[in-house]
Amino acid sequence: SIGGTVYNDANVNGVRDPGEAGVAGRQVYLDLNGIGAFASGDPITTTDANGAYSFGNLLAANYLVRLVPQAGKVITAPIFGGKFFVILGKNQAVSGDDFGTETVTGVTATQPDGKLLVAGHVFTRDQTPFGSVTRFNVDGSTDTTFGGHPFIEGSAPPGTAVIDSEGLGGAVTRFFIRPDGSILLQVETAVGAGSSHNVTDVVTLELLSQSGEIGDRGPIIVSINNGRNDQLSLDRVALTPDNKILAAGTIALYPGLFAGGYGPATLQVRRFNFDLTPDLTFGGTGSVTIAGYGEPDSVTGLADGRVALYYGDTLLVLTSTGALA
Repeated sequence: SIGGTVYNDANVNGVRDPGEAGVAGRQVYLDLNGIGAFASGDPITTTDANGAYSFGNLLAANYLVRLVPQAGKVITAPIFGGKFFVILGKNQAVSGDDFGTETVTGVTATQPDGKLLVAGHVFTRDQTPFGSVTRFNVDGSTDTTFGGHPFIEGSAPPGTAVIDSEGLGGAVTRFFIRPDGSILLQVETAVGAGSSHNVTDVVTLELLSQSGEIGDRGPIIVSINNGRNDQLSLDRVALTPDNKILAAGTIALYPGLFAGGYGPATLQVRRFNFDLTPDLTFGGTGSVTIAGYGEPDSVTGLADGRVALYYGDTLLVLTSTGALA
């Protein structure tokens, strides 16, 4: 016989920790054909109220034990392929083939090939939270070809890329999937401690290769907010049709807040090339600043190279070189 449990891996660490309950109603099957999907003739069973499953009266043979995929769920254990390979001997009972599963929540994105990107945290030295991206295959198993490179202490789990933002940590707040399979990330980091006046929120853009390696360019800061004035706030981000990157927002939005007044709203738009270097064809420096406009709701790159900025029902358009259209 072969048996085990399907459990809710609440902290997504691939291990069943105290308090993590079994999951009822999940289907487990023996992949007799080794094709990675349930087929007619494969033994299949459903977990009980405690998440337990078992297959009995089996012949001595080699078996692949798999969890049937379920929409909105990923498989956190076993990591490599989301399956157990069991060499079952005569009169042998194998137990402990436990599947960890978790509901997908938070920031996610689906690639054109159907693989799923999920943002999360990896806690390292001194419990500093470092942003992470884990990629899952279509069947919910971890894609172990992604990430896994060393960071800080030890190594990232297979299938996970760690985003340390030059040692600052941070959380991934948005994905942009690019045509070549690389991934543009928007990362938010809180630096400092104590009251809001002592904490600085930093938003950066970073690149991950298709395999989960961090780009050589490093993080590009597009927003800094120290709780007292918005010195830089360019967190409206978009990809253009020709795969350049736009970041729009304001600079020095409230320069006189604690001096008893508000400064003028100043719009800034930056455009970056595919590799995150400044696009010097835009404003001569890769940046355009226009007084009299505040924080846009969104920014969009048009097919003809122009840039559209939306303020509710109001539209502002810049030419491909950054001039007011």
